[in-house]
Amino acid sequence: MRALSSEIDGKEFLCTIKKENGFKFWNQLANKWGIPASTLSTWVKSGSFSLENAIMISEQEGISLEWMLTKKGKMRKETRPTIPSDTMSDLTGYMNDTIREATEKLFEAHVNSASSAPPVSASTNELKKAILGYLNEHIALNHPLVLDASEALNRPVTTINWILANKHERFSVDSLLSILEASGGSLEYSIMHKESNTP
Repeated sequence: MRALSSEIDGKEFLCTIKKENGFKFWNQLANKWGIPASTLSTWVKSGSFSLENAIMISEQEGISLEWMLTKKGKMRKETRPTIPSDTMSDLTGYMNDTIREATEKLFEAHVNSASSAPPVSASTNELKKAILGYLNEHIALNHPLVLDASEALNRPVTTINWILANKHERFSVDSLLSILEASGGSLEYSIMHKESNTP
């Protein structure tokens, strides 16, 4: 491996890294990087190391490889905090619930501004009717047979018949959103679709 041609002083750079880690001895830094102490000693004496090792140091110490090669830009990489997978799962669920609630409130506000401020239950029904309107059109265009629609949307035939009959009272908003997701549609498009078909 050829030595890395760099704008930085290799020995000074390595001394800085050792100091920043709070190490007194070179073998401590070598142990952290998983390399023999003799290898690190060679780097310090020669003041250089290979590009492959520069990449390793960059990843281990969070130092920009561009800075190591050119001494331009920021020395330290910008890091983002990682979120544990179980926390991320909880957070995603919370965000989905929050988005759903916010969307319902937005739709309610839209209905209230366009009419004489109906009660909350009325705006919820409007939301369900908007979704049913989209699902009706989706089924008519893509699954003209009830059995096909049942299979495509993974719902019982009875449910498909309720959709086709616009029986909004048979559904909760959550259940319709689930069917809407299965159809590949979006709540935003459903609302726009309802508005475009409203005389």
